[in-house]
Amino acid sequence: MSRAPHQEHIELIEKRAALAQAEIAKNKTESLLSLMPGGVYTCDLDGRITYFNQGAAELWGRAPMLNSDEDKFGGSVRLQALDGTEIPLSECPMALAVKTGKPFHDAEVVIERPDGSRIIARVNIDCLYDEHGRLYGAINAFQDITDSKNAEQASRHLAALVESSDDAIIAKDLNGIVKSWNPAAEQLFGYTAAEMIGRSITTIIPSDHSDEETGILQRIRSGERIEHYDTVRQRKDGTLVEISLTISPIKDARGKIVGASKIARQITKRKQAEAALREARDELARANQDLEKRVKERTAELERANGVLLKDFEEQKRLEAQLRQAQKMESIGTLAGGIAHDFNNVLNIIKGYASSVANLSVGNEEITEQLEIIDDAIDRGTGVVRQLLTLARKTESRLISSSVNELISGLANLLKQTLPKTIDVSLELRAKLPMVMADPNQITQALLNLCVNARDAMPQGGRLVLRTSLVDGATINDAGAQPREYVCIEVIDTGTGMSDSVRARLFEPFFTTKGIGQGTGLGLAIVYGIIKNHDGLIEVHSEPDRGTKFRLYLPAAREQQSTVDASLQAEISPENGRNGHKTVLLVEDEEMMVLLLRKTFAKHGYNVLVALDGEEALNLFQEHKHKIDVVLLDIGLPKKAGWEVILTMKEENPQVSIVVSSGYIDPATKTKMYKAGIKNFVDKPYLPETVVEILDAVVQQNRMLALGSASTSPTT
Repeated sequence: MSRAPHQEHIELIEKRAALAQAEIAKNKTESLLSLMPGGVYTCDLDGRITYFNQGAAELWGRAPMLNSDEDKFGGSVRLQALDGTEIPLSECPMALAVKTGKPFHDAEVVIERPDGSRIIARVNIDCLYDEHGRLYGAINAFQDITDSKNAEQASRHLAALVESSDDAIIAKDLNGIVKSWNPAAEQLFGYTAAEMIGRSITTIIPSDHSDEETGILQRIRSGERIEHYDTVRQRKDGTLVEISLTISPIKDARGKIVGASKIARQITKRKQAEAALREARDELARANQDLEKRVKERTAELERANGVLLKDFEEQKRLEAQLRQAQKMESIGTLAGGIAHDFNNVLNIIKGYASSVANLSVGNEEITEQLEIIDDAIDRGTGVVRQLLTLARKTESRLISSSVNELISGLANLLKQTLPKTIDVSLELRAKLPMVMADPNQITQALLNLCVNARDAMPQGGRLVLRTSLVDGATINDAGAQPREYVCIEVIDTGTGMSDSVRARLFEPFFTTKGIGQGTGLGLAIVYGIIKNHDGLIEVHSEPDRGTKFRLYLPAAREQQSTVDASLQAEISPENGRNGHKTVLLVEDEEMMVLLLRKTFAKHGYNVLVALDGEEALNLFQEHKHKIDVVLLDIGLPKKAGWEVILTMKEENPQVSIVVSSGYIDPATKTKMYKAGIKNFVDKPYLPETVVEILDAVVQQNRMLALGSASTSPTT
């Protein structure tokens, strides 16, 4: 073959490879867009729809035809402006973007569906250009904002509520001079707003209660809220009226108390208000029940859709099934990592401000009880994230040299006390088993999940056997088995067993054969994640009415292996030097958390430098590096990633003390940070006071090291 044809052949191969890569990239992009909760679609220059995701079809109420002249610029039946004016499709934001080449951001339109229902949507449109810069279409990402618009309307209704309220609502300054007087106050006391605004509130206080106002104003100036204060006031016609007062301080933008707001209500109407409150609670309960029903219905739809999808793969070979399972867990791991980071960031803000509220509300039992409920909810949210990370193999395993027989013996004692007496628990443990490198808590959790499933499979009782043995990897029927020894744990029950179709889906997250409310479908998925996280293997043997046998294979520890230190982080000493000047560089992109941390750090004697992104952090570090004592750094930063910021700071000053904070750091990244010299980590959600203790310990340690170095230096 001559050189020219050969070169053409090579170029042809390269073009085909490029086309293949482009198709792969297109498929990945469409897969990602299909996962978005909102609607996304694209169109060409003629308005023909070239792509739409499921979210778009759901928002439109229909699936439009692709590349068709019948459906142009969108799939809605009609579009309207917020004022109700109809928008022709040729003049809709998508059409204008294609015609003018200009994007549209945060535009709001009303979408009418085929069934006549309407939603308010916020659209964000960007133009699409090819590699030569030519406009070839546009992409529209839109979402349903009907609820938020309704919330705005509710806010306006609240403002109107003050004027239309049946309760007298009055505002006064700290001298008792009336500043506002609503119609209900006119009705209750007989004075018009014009008569009372600018006059002292003592106008309506009887002479025998004249000393009350002085005490009330004193309590308001101290920041106290007065609730359900029963007293007597005098109407314009001289008659007395018994009322119950609720008085709250009014603060200006700087938090200074400048007056008081008062709600006055006739005591005779209290029972009517209580009845209204009960009705509101019942309405909330009905709304919650409706929401739960909708969630269950949606969950059932997803399970049915998942079942249809899985039927297409039932006849695939075992190795292909294992590969798909690994791919699913990897995808869930990526998703779980993102959820952990973002969700823990949100929980961190809630936890931080809840702790701040707790400090401000000492002695208020009602607020304290509510804050305890918030703390419990935060702990539950953190537990859910931890459970997701466990099943996705994204948690750090604290591996130590462990005896499988000892773990099982300890678990057996618990099982014998908790399982029904109709279930006989027996152990068949091989003597002199080698140790395994394992996280005892995780292995115990995996075994406990299997035993609970065995209990549910034996409602009339039966036998549960926990057996251990030593197995050569060459005899294990699994492609992932290595040529080494494995410690095998068998969990055997005499229960109902399972069919082939159930067994094929056994380790899928959220798959369950139990009734609604009897299981989440995460138990066996977590077992799978734990065993894989230990480089282990798992097998299942089961037949209907003939029981089930799980085999867990854990690599036997080699002699040279030693216990991994389960606490790589530096210990934090509560004894720290909180006195003296200290400077902290706070690098955090959550502005609400920055506000709280800045106040907390300043209260504890810190000079606080704040950076909201990676670039700003490096600029501040360059400018103030000689006076910065410690850096508190969030990993998920805009502009420059946290890891890049760490490396740059370490290059500038190898001795810089950096405390890393994040909603989630995967184990591989954390190991890399340890090697880079990062010793201190704080996981979100955290209490600001806890962070102060960590920072104080780091600063104190640095100062002790500096004093030690100075004392050992030769004198001149």
